[in-house]
Amino acid sequence: LPSPTSRPARPHSPPPLDHPGVQASMAAPIPIALVGCGDIFSHHASAVLAHPELFSVACVCDPDAERVAAASAQCGGCPTFATLADALASDAVSFDAVDLMIPHHLHEEIAGQAFSAGKHTLLEKPLSTSVASCRRILAAAEASGVVFAVAENAQFIPDVVKAKELIDAGAIGEVYFARANLWESTLDSEFAEV
Repeated sequence: LPSPTSRPARPHSPPPLDHPGVQASMAAPIPIALVGCGDIFSHHASAVLAHPELFSVACVCDPDAERVAAASAQCGGCPTFATLADALASDAVSFDAVDLMIPHHLHEEIAGQAFSAGKHTLLEKPLSTSVASCRRILAAAEASGVVFAVAENAQFIPDVVKAKELIDAGAIGEVYFARANLWESTLDSEFAEV
């Protein structure tokens, strides 16, 4: 297998958000639909809401009325819909991007709706439930011309970044196998360093 540093750059990789060209082109925040208001929702919503200069929550979608109402309240009372299809069909809301935090078996169907509507899409991991479905999702994203990403954030965790630096520097020799257990501490910060 090629090493991560020898892989060619992806031809359609977008520049980072802090790139001067991206900042200059973003005169207004990107309106985004948050789809799926389950366990991971608050993490995604908090990240979006922390950057009002970049994003605005146009609507939230979830078939569970209690969850979608709570999500709307968290996002400042934005419009709610039971499904992404309902939001796409509505004249009451407009958005350029979607953040899909939905059950895995729905990824292909709902991502396909977003791509068909020309919406830039962030899809919570895993990409899908089978290799064939993953390939169809990737082909549909490519054909649509939208920006598409999978919310796979582990590579940005400081310990993972450091481990990669050590591996790339040859500090631990050739790696044949690696395994990691990552978890989010619920301890107060004063105890997290003990």
